Amino acid sequence: MSNTKKATNPIADEGFSLEYAGEVYEFTRDDLDDLELLQLIMAGNPFSAVQYLLGDDWAERYEKSVRTDKGKVPASRTMEFVKMFDEPLGNFARSLLS
Repeated sequence: MSNTKKATNPIADEGFSLEYAGEVYEFTRDDLDDLELLQLIMAGNPFSAVQYLLGDDWAERYEKSVRTDKGKVPASRTMEFVKMFDEPLGNFARSLLS
């Protein structure tokens, strides 16, 4: 008898992709399977979790896609972007507990 649990959530098995401001962000299960990311999710720090998941290269790409003519990265657009991750990251975290 095995103690291994099979995730029933396809996000946990396959990852996910999101499109925002003309950019596509794709994440594999391997990208999500990270203790530090899980700790940020479970601590209720969605902004930090997304920032951690994106990494420097992805964050620069996101910022470039939404930067205004005045050179600012709008907080309102960033929060909208972060909220897109709520469901897939939450589903992944829950799949590890099931």
